Amino acid sequence: MGETTKACPTCGETVQEAAAICRFCQHDFRTGVRGMAPPPPKRTGGGAGAILSVIAAVVVALMIFAVIAAIVIPGILMGGRASTERNASASLKTLITAQADFRSNDRDNDGAGNYWVRDVYGLFALCPSEDGTTVGKPSVGNMIKLIEPSIAAADGGGLGAGPGCVAVADAVGSMSLKASYAFMVFELFEVSPGKAERYAVEGNIPAMGKSYNPGKYGFMTAPEKLSGGRMFFIVNEDNTIWRMAVPSGYAGKYSPGRLTLSGAPIGPAAPFPLSPAGEGWAKLD
Repeated sequence: MGETTKACPTCGETVQEAAAICRFCQHDFRTGVRGMAPPPPKRTGGGAGAILSVIAAVVVALMIFAVIAAIVIPGILMGGRASTERNASASLKTLITAQADFRSNDRDNDGAGNYWVRDVYGLFALCPSEDGTTVGKPSVGNMIKLIEPSIAAADGGGLGAGPGCVAVADAVGSMSLKASYAFMVFELFEVSPGKAERYAVEGNIPAMGKSYNPGKYGFMTAPEKLSGGRMFFIVNEDNTIWRMAVPSGYAGKYSPGRLTLSGAPIGPAAPFPLSPAGEGWAKLD
């Protein structure tokens, strides 16, 4: 005959009829003192609520990241452009110093004391004449090196190595932009409204061609793209650097050694302005 049982009035568990104390909750059947109710069972699964909590946390994290990115990324881009612009204007200052040196110290040794206006590259890779009447013999060890090789390599005029200059491969390796900018000479300068003259004239060495000017020069520098810089810079023998914002419609196209400008206020066909301020240029601070 089986044992009889009874239910505990406190926890509801089944115990033997003869039990005086509930083995589950310690209820005392003799005195009627209620025992401790068993703790609720632990949840072992996350269920749908846990999944929703995780999703919510991920969404919040993504929203925070998006806000931070919206604040930080434009600042990084602007900082990068400002850096390339400072680099470009500083390189123009180097070209100013190089021209003064070239002229005052007759770096090509032709006895004329001219400025070099053929290109930018020659201020690094040109080799001086040995006798003042013939073109210098190209030699890496004999280059005048008045500018950094990175500025010479960023010559965007597309002329390549001229008479008396060491070949590009030997002098600088290859042509490339310098911090997103190319550097070029102006071919023309404005002498009166609507009238311009060419910079380049012959020096004392006919074989050098029209590569000089006795008292004038002009340089320009421009980025290939708006992402690389938002300023054009120009300078001439007055040693004042001028800047102008790149228009939104600007489109440059660079191939090694040549920067083609479209939608720009400067370029081979545009003369150095007689009055830069009158044409929208501002002095660099």
